[in-house]
Amino acid sequence: MKEASIRLKKRVIFVMVIFFLSFVLLAGRLSYLQLIKGEDLKKKAFAQWTRERLVAPKRGSIVDRNGKILAMSVTAETVVAALSQVKDKEYTAKVLSNILGMDYEKILKKLNTKGVSDVYIARNIDKDRANKIRKYDLPGIYLTGGTKRVYPNANFLSQVLGFTGIDDQGLAGLELYYDRYLRGRPGSIASETDASGRSAPFSEEFFKKPVDGYDLMLTIDETIQHFAEKYAKKALYDNKAKSVTIIVEKVKTGEILAMTSKPDFDPNKPFELIYKDRFPDFDKLPQSEKMKIIQSMWRNRALNDVYEPGSTFKIVTAAAGFEEGVVSENSQFYCKGYVKVANAILKCWRYYNPHGSENFVEGVQNSCNPVFIEVGQRLGKEKLYKYIDLFGFGKKTGIDLPGEAKGIVQPINRVGPVELATISFGQGISATPIQVISMINAVANDGVWVQPHVVKAIYDRDRRLIKSFDSVPKRKVLNSSTARRLRNILQSVVTNGTGHNAYLLGYRVAGKTGTSQKYDKTKKRYIASFGGFAPADNPEVSVLVVIDEPDPSLYYGGLIAAPVARDLLNDILRYLEVQPQYTADELKQIEFYKEYIVPNAVGMDIENAKKVISNSKFNVRIIGNGSSVVDQVPKAGFMLKEGSTIVLFTEKLQSQDVVVPSVIGFSMQDAQKVLTGNMLNIKIKGIKGKAIRQSPQPGTKVLVGSIVEVEFADRENAE
Repeated sequence: MKEASIRLKKRVIFVMVIFFLSFVLLAGRLSYLQLIKGEDLKKKAFAQWTRERLVAPKRGSIVDRNGKILAMSVTAETVVAALSQVKDKEYTAKVLSNILGMDYEKILKKLNTKGVSDVYIARNIDKDRANKIRKYDLPGIYLTGGTKRVYPNANFLSQVLGFTGIDDQGLAGLELYYDRYLRGRPGSIASETDASGRSAPFSEEFFKKPVDGYDLMLTIDETIQHFAEKYAKKALYDNKAKSVTIIVEKVKTGEILAMTSKPDFDPNKPFELIYKDRFPDFDKLPQSEKMKIIQSMWRNRALNDVYEPGSTFKIVTAAAGFEEGVVSENSQFYCKGYVKVANAILKCWRYYNPHGSENFVEGVQNSCNPVFIEVGQRLGKEKLYKYIDLFGFGKKTGIDLPGEAKGIVQPINRVGPVELATISFGQGISATPIQVISMINAVANDGVWVQPHVVKAIYDRDRRLIKSFDSVPKRKVLNSSTARRLRNILQSVVTNGTGHNAYLLGYRVAGKTGTSQKYDKTKKRYIASFGGFAPADNPEVSVLVVIDEPDPSLYYGGLIAAPVARDLLNDILRYLEVQPQYTADELKQIEFYKEYIVPNAVGMDIENAKKVISNSKFNVRIIGNGSSVVDQVPKAGFMLKEGSTIVLFTEKLQSQDVVVPSVIGFSMQDAQKVLTGNMLNIKIKGIKGKAIRQSPQPGTKVLVGSIVEVEFADRENAE
């Protein structure tokens, strides 16, 4: 009995220990789940009995320096299917297909997707289609609020702005670079559901408000950007070029006022080609080739691409020569058309008509390679490389845009006598357009290099300042006295040298032309450029025009890039209300170029029409036997020189066509005589020289009295 009692006690104790340990373990587990894992489990449980729909924030707007909208987000809705709740998939697909204009089979395939709870049917649909879907009250089909990115000006500033993806994330340009500021933080709506994912009766909804993105204010001036885009597109087609890049920078602050590269794209439709005339076989190409072409349009060539700057780089050599005291304005040189360096013959661009004896100022005006080779030799590679580095070549400027290239500068230990010579006149070194204009801008800015930038400030929705970019990195690269000496010489380049076709009546323009040849054994390909600033005595803006692969029949920077800069600066300076200051000689030229508005004579009797036209400084020619004017050429509103002929038609006659003659190579006076003799009017572009381009083209049939625009340029000294 005693043994049985002991065994029983042991069993009782054993059971009690088991119960006690179990209780301790359960209590410990409960404490762990409640105190340590409680919050996490609560979230998981909440996620199981609720369905959460994201509420997209409104992406911040992008505006120019004057507050004009360049990119904005508008309200749009997205169609989402909760697959477990869709009852009749065929019927649902049919309804959505009709409303959305989408393929029925494509929608049905989405509704039969396995392994996911929700699928997107369509994004960013308009209000009308969203309301039609709501009327059907389709089970499992939800409409979530959202926004759609819109660029009101289509391809305007497109490579700078970039574009966004379907999830409103930035994919290129400023949209990518400043995405963390622009996109905001999403909110959500959570509602209680049953085991099948249906909304539970009397359920409560939980709303988390989204935080909208910040707004960007750019340094870009919309008006100046319009000027740049207009002239870039014109230069692209006039010169049958591969591309044209233009940058305009505010001298003292480094603010980019305009930046464009043509051809470009429409960020509203980034995967569509808008320059189909340049790719006639585009639709026949495989998809991979199409995408390569489209993606090339996204490139911001102003900072993504590198090129040999050619003679614009001579500014660096000249600056180094002045700073190191190896050359002065009166230093004498002699150009015999070439220089022999080591075993290489390095030619001047005027190899067949050498410049002969010249001082340094004349050497810069003539863009004479032998002069700069000698200056480079006097400097030596160590001193020249010092200024290459100071001006920022071979490293990024730090501009606030993605994809900036560093350029290519040969390691100094690989630079021998020939390399030193070629670098001195801008070959054997590669740079981005933004590096080149930053160098030019430093000379204009009294020798102070300023980091270029395109964003001026960041604001929240209540216009509170979040971040300002008024203070950017600067560095002194030249003494102010050296910069002033260079400015004077660069002004003389435009007045008397290769940059003469950038001459602008009433304004003092300073600048440097550039022409470089691409390395291609199969055909001749060139890059023409002009970089400068104005007014030369008190610079406001600097500009750079780069024309890549122009028609090889006319490729010098002084002939095709300088006139673009001239026309661009004329518009910019007048827009900025910089008052022109004319010399006596310029006032005489103004009289020659002065134009008057063509009046409207349609509907008048012959005698009154003659008086109105004559009083407006024009000649008259009457065609027809009627008593009143029924049509006129040119139309009212055009601007023409005094003495131009207005043709008045008094009857609806058969068209009076004439064939446009060629005036290419003619002087202004001769071109005017030829066109007038063919019953045509002339519109002159340029200050002096021979005709290099005309529109309409020779051989074109036009109405008598039509205007032929003829561009004149100095071919003799336009490297």
